[in-house]
Amino acid sequence: MSKPRLKQFVTASVKLGGGSVILAILLFSISIVEHIRNQNVAAYSLVFIAALFFCVGTYLAWSEERDQYEREVATNAKPDLQLELLAAFWDPTRIPGTNELQLNIYAYMRVTNLREPETLIKSGSLSLKIAGREYTGNGNDGDRTYNFISHNTPFRLGGDVQEDFETSTPVLPLISRVHTGMPLKRGIHTGGLVVFTLRGVEIPYRENSNILETTDIRLSLVDSFGDTHLLKIANLDISFGKLSKQ
Repeated sequence: MSKPRLKQFVTASVKLGGGSVILAILLFSISIVEHIRNQNVAAYSLVFIAALFFCVGTYLAWSEERDQYEREVATNAKPDLQLELLAAFWDPTRIPGTNELQLNIYAYMRVTNLREPETLIKSGSLSLKIAGREYTGNGNDGDRTYNFISHNTPFRLGGDVQEDFETSTPVLPLISRVHTGMPLKRGIHTGGLVVFTLRGVEIPYRENSNILETTDIRLSLVDSFGDTHLLKIANLDISFGKLSKQ
C-alpha cells in the first residue's frame, strides 16, 4: 500500500467531491475559531453545516469511484458457462473415401451462462477413454445434413416416442457456426447438440450390447471470447443412436 488509507480517502474526497469537501474543511476551521472565541451557537451551526457538506462531498467521491469500478468490471467481464450433459449417443461411420471407421459421439447438452456478457459457442472438444485407451475428437456440426437422432433410450428432449419405443430427438446444433443468431444470454438455459468425431477408435466387442463404456471424460466448449469451459465425468455409459432424416 503506497499511501495510508486515511490519506487516500481525504485525497479522493477532495479530488472527486470537489467544493463540498473543501467548503466543509473551511467551515470546520471557522467553527474551531468561533468555539475558541466562546461563540458556541455559531460554532455548533458551522459544525453541522460542515458535516453536511463533507457527507455530500464524500458521497460524490464514492459514487465516482463506484462508477469507475463498474465500468472496469463491465469492460473485463467474461462469460461463465455451466455445462451439463443430458444424454450421449454413439454411432460408427466410415470415413469418406476409406474403409476406416470413425466414432461419432452425439452429446446433448444444456449450457447456462451464469454472468454477462452474452456469448456464442465457437468450438468444442472431447476426450475419453475406451478400454483404457484415450481418444480425442473435435466438435464437427457444420456438415451434418440429418435432423434427428434415433435411439432406444427414454431421452426425449423435444422428441416423440414411436410405437416400437424408438425415440427420435431433433438435432439442435449448439456450435455457433451453425446458428450464429442465438447467443447464450445470462441465466437462460440453452439446450443443444454437439457432435464429436473420433478416429482410430477400437470398440471392444460385446455381444448384443448397444452400450459403449467410457471413462475419464473431458468435454470442453470454447466461447466467442476464446475461453474454454470444461465438464469432467468419471464414468459414462453411452447408448447407441444414429442420425436420421425422419
